[in-house]
Amino acid sequence: MWTQTDSTSDNESDIVAEDIDLDSQVPRPVTSNVVSESESDNRSENDSDYSFTSEDNMPLVRQFIDDGYMQILVTETYKYATQTNVPVWKPTTIDEMYVSVAVILLQSIVNKPTYQMYWTKRAKLATSIFREVLPFKRFVNLKKNLHFSDNATNNAESHPQPKLNKVWPIESYLSAKFRNSCVPERDVTIDESLLLYKGQQGWIQYLLLKRARFGIKTFMLCESQTGYVLSLIIYVGKGTTFEEEYKDLPMLSQTVMTLMQPLLNMGYCLTLDNYYSSPQLADFLLTKSTDMYGTVRPTRKEMSPSFRTKKLKKGEVAAFQ
Repeated sequence: MWTQTDSTSDNESDIVAEDIDLDSQVPRPVTSNVVSESESDNRSENDSDYSFTSEDNMPLVRQFIDDGYMQILVTETYKYATQTNVPVWKPTTIDEMYVSVAVILLQSIVNKPTYQMYWTKRAKLATSIFREVLPFKRFVNLKKNLHFSDNATNNAESHPQPKLNKVWPIESYLSAKFRNSCVPERDVTIDESLLLYKGQQGWIQYLLLKRARFGIKTFMLCESQTGYVLSLIIYVGKGTTFEEEYKDLPMLSQTVMTLMQPLLNMGYCLTLDNYYSSPQLADFLLTKSTDMYGTVRPTRKEMSPSFRTKKLKKGEVAAFQ
């Protein structure tokens, strides 16, 4: 059954002994404490009611950010540092990489205008944990050389996603983790998320109805009940790659089928908004033993002609079978 509503889509070394010289400050990038548009909806309206304890959450974090993930960072950072002949470079370790990533995450919670201020010893400005876990100069050196892929072996012609070559090992690793760490319930959904980004990239999207407005768009397949991300596709414009067997379908249908590929022929039920849905897609999913429901735009192909002229008021619904 097809349903039309008037709703619209959302597509839219050594610890520094002296005080840091605050007169020679290194500005923090504006994206240092950026978060995804898809924030948790389960938090209480009162922030004091939301608690984060390491005992409860660290096993979950380590399910994804594990030693294998950190080994990629350690290996590729070492390669980049040797390729660029960084002076006085000391190879890093998995444990040190954990600490440096933790420092970056903590900096998004403890906000200061410059990096140096995190390591200052001035009583009114000091946050001692940063000096205790990692020296300032070592942190700067690690962050400057942090890398996720090998520049020497990158080949745009053979790479599965050339525009994402800088982050591809990490994206592939996490995507596999997402798929293998959870068996979803029957109901799943697909929607877009926008990661705030205002740098120079050819595929930056502007979506008025999203919280970030400007950023990198990601198509995500999620479990409906929990919001758990099962798989994702980073949209890079014309170069976005989908499963080859769906190349004859429209782009949005290719997106849906590529995301749903691991769940096809297993009896799942997919919910879509009118940005993705169409009779053609619904029929194709049925051949894969997958149900689909949601709203649909009256101008989609194979829609009943009466839907094109039907005027609905707010809250009204029209359907045909």
